[in-house]
Amino acid sequence: MYTKTDTERVELRISRDNFFRYYLRIGKSFYDSMDETWRPTKDGATIPLNIESARGLALALCSLLSFAEAKGLLDDTVKQTIRAGVASD
Repeated sequence: MYTKTDTERVELRISRDNFFRYYLRIGKSFYDSMDETWRPTKDGATIPLNIESARGLALALCSLLSFAEAKGLLDDTVKQTIRAGVASD
């Protein structure tokens, strides 16, 4: 999740429909102060979440992290988190 302001953020959501199909949404959400919940906006993308899409997302994330590390964009906290995740496998 990336917080833009106190009332707007970009988040990742996983949802399920009535037929037990899963979806991944990456998009903006806003804070609704009337009932104190975060609500999605129309700004974003939703894709079916299955083996193929999950594999593609994992590969894309690995490529992104590799690029960011090569450019020196990752701080030590992120590097330690990645190493801890790899070590626990």
